[in-house]
Amino acid sequence: MDLRLVPLIIITSILLFSIGCGKKKFRSYGIMNDAPTHTKLGMKYWDEGSYQNAEEAFIRAQQLDQKYAPAYSGLALVTAKKAQNAKDQDKAENGFREAYKLADKAQDLDSRLPFVYVAKGIIITMNYEGKPVKDWLKDVEEQYEQAIKIDPNNSDAYYRRGVCYKN
Repeated sequence: MDLRLVPLIIITSILLFSIGCGKKKFRSYGIMNDAPTHTKLGMKYWDEGSYQNAEEAFIRAQQLDQKYAPAYSGLALVTAKKAQNAKDQDKAENGFREAYKLADKAQDLDSRLPFVYVAKGIIITMNYEGKPVKDWLKDVEEQYEQAIKIDPNNSDAYYRRGVCYKN
């Protein structure tokens, strides 16, 4: 074997190995395998109380499009639900902190979507459930009012706001 080929073979092997070990980008195959579809599926699971399946759908949506704001809102909802169900106070606080970060990221990614504000309103409500309404109602109202400002016909924002007033 020609000794001049050895460095070329080694360099080529290293390059091929490093390319193969890189972070895999998720690709969408077909019209039903995209971020909006997985987010809708996640919300269906969320509404059914199947939070593990919801989380998986939101993660898949996020993997397909890392700038799709509703996927972050969905993950924020699931994270808040886990925090709400946590037995340990520290885990609950950390969970809600993470949920707020995800909700804020969703709002930063696309502040024109009512859903990102409705989701954050739900998270605030979950976090303060059982606590005096005067401590958190203003924060929640701001979220729902922003959603209604964007879409005056958004029934979810009106409904969720009404639930808060009922409490």
